Amino acid sequence: MRSEAIGPGTRAARRGRRRGVEGPRPSLVRRRADVAARAAAAIVGGYAVAAVATAALARLLPLPRSDATAAATLFSFVVYTVIAIGSFTAPSSLAAWLRISFATAALATALLVFGK
Repeated sequence: MRSEAIGPGTRAARRGRRRGVEGPRPSLVRRRADVAARAAAAIVGGYAVAAVATAALARLLPLPRSDATAAATLFSFVVYTVIAIGSFTAPSSLAAWLRISFATAALATALLVFGK
């Protein structure tokens, strides 16, 4: 009995690929829809989280109103970038949207509860 190696270029690996052992590949339309959903999460969701974070931080910072607004606005660029990167590193587009929704709800709650 001869044992076969299972490297990427071996006959056993080629037979496995033909049979679909590696699992089904998602269709092109499905992959593009996932990228579009993640891009929408990054753009729309990032804007929503950054806007609510700016409002909450401007209210909560113990600075004069103009300084607090300027500092919160500067921080919103960091928030937007983190949300955009996070939407593409999430395991799925649904997970990205859920994280963004949770962040927006938490910041809105903090704004309503602790806002002056």
